[in-house]
Amino acid sequence: MSLAQIGEFSFIIASLGLTLKVTSDFLYPIAVAAAAITTFTTPYLIKLSEPFYQFLKRKLPQKWLDGIERYSSSTEGITTLSDWKILLRSYIFNTIIHSVIIIAIIFLAYRYVQPFIVKNIANSLTSIIISVVVSFILMSPFLWALSLRRIQKTAYSHLWLNKKYTRGPLIAIEVFRIALGIFFVGFLMYEFFDTWVAAGIALALIVLGMIIFARKLQSFYDKLEKRFMLNLNARENQKPAILPWDTHLAELTVSPESEVVGMTLSSLMIREKYGVNIAMIERGRNTIPTPGRDERLYPNDKLLLIGADDQLAAVKTILEVDIPETEQEKSFPDKEMTLQKVVVNAESPVFGLSIRNAGIREKAQALIVGIERGADRILNPSSDFVFDNGDVIWIVGNNKKIKEVI
Repeated sequence: MSLAQIGEFSFIIASLGLTLKVTSDFLYPIAVAAAAITTFTTPYLIKLSEPFYQFLKRKLPQKWLDGIERYSSSTEGITTLSDWKILLRSYIFNTIIHSVIIIAIIFLAYRYVQPFIVKNIANSLTSIIISVVVSFILMSPFLWALSLRRIQKTAYSHLWLNKKYTRGPLIAIEVFRIALGIFFVGFLMYEFFDTWVAAGIALALIVLGMIIFARKLQSFYDKLEKRFMLNLNARENQKPAILPWDTHLAELTVSPESEVVGMTLSSLMIREKYGVNIAMIERGRNTIPTPGRDERLYPNDKLLLIGADDQLAAVKTILEVDIPETEQEKSFPDKEMTLQKVVVNAESPVFGLSIRNAGIREKAQALIVGIERGADRILNPSSDFVFDNGDVIWIVGNNKKIKEVI
């Protein structure tokens, strides 16, 4: 009863059916009417659902009620079985993989590392201690993953919430994982020490490594697993080659200083000279796929090119021009461009000259934007304006060159 309402999504379904011509025309008004009616009746249906359930429970035969209960229990069992399947499969893979890694570390430490240390570095006891410490450090992230790491958290939480049937087996699995981790630590110690000494050291190392450094081990293992999976799937994640030979896509940007700026693709003859094809030109927000021969190149155009490494390298030399820092500094005098005020007097080199004859633009690389003469202000004066004593010039240009000229 609480699910009796037909929502507004039915409008979309009905209109889609009409558009695709898979439903009749009368379905849409019916859906609208049913949604409007159930919108008002839904609160009452929700309120009456519990009393109606109790009424049916009293009136229905017990056999029917038992059948409904068995059906409900069976649906819950299906979910529980699927969660168990997911969880057990993950635990089995986790146990097998990390057990193999741990056994390999112990074997290498006992057969190769410890004899090498005895032969080249230290005596027997010192070599044993070094071998045990190094082996345990290498084993620690894998021991943590084997014994304490939570796997398939969603399935695990579903099973844990089912208190009646699943908490006991889950606890047993966790105890088995911890016991297996203790066994491997003890096995490592047994390879180098006596039985009781090995047991004592194993317990101490487990307490130290698994409890005190649990977070650090978790962080380190997560990074290790992420890197391993990344390397494992690197080949699959690579983009497939577009051609069977050594040809791939590359993106280059046309430098403003490049000599190809303003030239058409037909005059550049990039394909004929270098064997490189231009697949697309990205110009700001516009993209030009498979540009034609009359298309021109402009500064900062991004070109998607298809070619081999040596071909693309040759094209890069003409498209992307690297300017040395010294040349860049010389080509950007506007870093010292300022707006400043200059007062003309009788001794000024420009006194009595017009703006054109003074050559301010050419000599000082400057532009006069305004002149004050007494109470008058002249914006953007003409080139015939003659400087007089007391004129205040507002000028934009290189500070040093303006002082030399004016």
